[in-house]
Amino acid sequence: MAELVRRLLAPGGVGLVTTPLTGGCPRSAAPSASPEDVATVTGRWNRGHWYDLEPGGLRCFVLRD
Repeated sequence: MAELVRRLLAPGGVGLVTTPLTGGCPRSAAPSASPEDVATVTGRWNRGHWYDLEPGGLRCFVLRD
């Protein structure tokens, strides 16, 4: 997925990923990604930061190469 996003971005572009946090979801709808899964995706970028848009609810990852 990271490689596809890189190909689609203009040079100097920024990838944004917004995801619900497990604590903010009903148990049946909780995301299955572990912290290790998230690190695998964000770790492929030169710079990655995250921001809680809604504490305990939504997190936004900002990814730059």
